Amino acid sequence: MKGDIRGYFDWEGVPALLVARDEDSNYGFYLPEDSDLWENATGANVLDWYKDGEKLSQSRFENKFGVVGEDLPVIPEL
Repeated sequence: MKGDIRGYFDWEGVPALLVARDEDSNYGFYLPEDSDLWENATGANVLDWYKDGEKLSQSRFENKFGVVGEDLPVIPEL
């Protein structure tokens, strides 16, 4: 489903999200320090999340970084 969050990550202290673009593809976003706007992630960024980051459950992500759309900015339109 478009816009559904498929993965939550701690990328070296930065929140990162893998979001469904459509049924077969995903889009990545991360929130740089001191920023209130999500940045588009490259394919290399997403690979690094799996390599050097930590995949989190939604509850662990929210406990650490906050809730998307409340404590964190809304995810940009795809």
